[in-house]
Amino acid sequence: MRHELRIDDRTLSYLDFGGPGRPLLALHGGMSEAAAFTGLAAALGDAWRVIAPDQRGHGGSDRAADHHRAGYVADAVALLDHLGLDAPCRSSGTPSAVSTPTTWPRPTPSGSPRSSAWTPPSRSTSPPGPTGSTSSPA
Repeated sequence: MRHELRIDDRTLSYLDFGGPGRPLLALHGGMSEAAAFTGLAAALGDAWRVIAPDQRGHGGSDRAADHHRAGYVADAVALLDHLGLDAPCRSSGTPSAVSTPTTWPRPTPSGSPRSSAWTPPSRSTSPPGPTGSTSSPA
């Protein structure tokens, strides 16, 4: 079902596919919109509650004064807060999804932290190993 959230003087449109499962915040890439996750929501069924915003300037959401990563992350955090999600939330898509867990979960108004089972993926600082080729250039 499509919903709207007012952020400052803008509308953030989002799809909440509903369901009793764990919330999954699905963030689309640069040339897409929330409806791109319709098939995913159907495939996941009741195991997940897929929530997909039309990011700023896409689909039914208004354009914003800026389109920097911090703005996309702020929109995602505002949506999570608006929905009152205090259970772990998984993300997919775009670098905004990677940045959101550094901003959320935040403490609740009472000061107690929200629960989160999210852990960042490990990153290797080493270059990839050899491809197995032993031939040398001529």
